Amino acid sequence: MSPNDHLTDSQKHMRDEIEADLDRAEEQLRKAHEDARSRLAGFGGEDDESGAFCFTCRFTSHPCPGYEKPSSGGLGPCKRSTCRHPFLRHDVL
Repeated sequence: MSPNDHLTDSQKHMRDEIEADLDRAEEQLRKAHEDARSRLAGFGGEDDESGAFCFTCRFTSHPCPGYEKPSSGGLGPCKRSTCRHPFLRHDVL
C-alpha cells in the first residue's frame, strides 16, 4: 500500500502542481546563484570553496563566510551580527 493511496485524484493533481511550482522556483534560484558566482568570478573575487558565503555582503568590510543558523532554529536571517541577511542570500544551493 502506497502512502499516497488515500489521496483523491484531485489531491494528487494539486500535490503534483505544487511540486512542479517548487521545482521551478528552486531551478530559478539555482540559476540566480550560478549567475552570481559567474559574475563574482569575472569581477576578480576569490572563489569561496565553502559555497555558503553571503552574496549580499561579499564585498563589504565584514563579508559573511557562511550562513549561520539562528539559535531559534529554522532558516531565518543569518545569526552573524555583521550579516543578518536571509538564508537564500547565501550560496547554499
